[in-house]
Amino acid sequence: CVGEYSGARDHHEASLQIACSTGLRRLEGEGLANLGLLCHHLGENQAAREHSQRALEIAQELGVREFEASAVTHLGHALAGLGHLAEAADAYRQSLGLRRDLGQAHLATEPLAGLARISLAQNDLARAQTHVEEILSFLQDNTLDGTDEPFRVYLTCYRVLHANQDPPARVLLATAHSLLQDQAAKIDIAAALATGDSTPFGARHLATPPDCRIVWQSDDSGHLPVHLEVHLGFLVSLFRRFLCFSTTIERDRFRHS
Repeated sequence: CVGEYSGARDHHEASLQIACSTGLRRLEGEGLANLGLLCHHLGENQAAREHSQRALEIAQELGVREFEASAVTHLGHALAGLGHLAEAADAYRQSLGLRRDLGQAHLATEPLAGLARISLAQNDLARAQTHVEEILSFLQDNTLDGTDEPFRVYLTCYRVLHANQDPPARVLLATAHSLLQDQAAKIDIAAALATGDSTPFGARHLATPPDCRIVWQSDDSGHLPVHLEVHLGFLVSLFRRFLCFSTTIERDRFRHS
């Protein structure tokens, strides 16, 4: 259910408890990694750091490099959220190296996007552009299918290109917008939207907490939303991650159209 923070936490904590009690170290590590990502998107970055660090240690202990790459990516997110940019960059570089060694070019785009965000935060636009151009080169003949947070990658690329006043920024935004529309078509609207239609122009309020209230408001043609409000900074589930980042892409698209 969209907005079920406590439910997501309870689920991950219950899974973690079962894994610990049965000695299933891989599942324990995955539970910690999931909790780390959840805490990061809830703004609890110190807890995210601790969970992700423990997940990383288990991954290294088990020698599962793909799991290690995911855990260290989550650690990078947490460190970036804490403002430890140099440490976050080290974590993203570690993840990037693992993904390249494993031949997982599509998954390498996520730590690359993390490095681009770090560079952007440091106002190093040239370095940020370099990271983004590597992602865009991959996207010429490939997609982000299989990544955890594809719209976060797209949003990062757009923001770097826009900061550099790069013309392809608008093309990228249009591509991301088209993809999110494809994803939106797959959403169970009956489950995601609150009932009732008392607002004008067919506006709907998603059943989300106040800090992530999204208003979809169609114009007279009934096509694209013309007003969306969203507070970025957290993702709870795959659906929630898509929802938050896709609406941000929508907002930026209309702001700069």
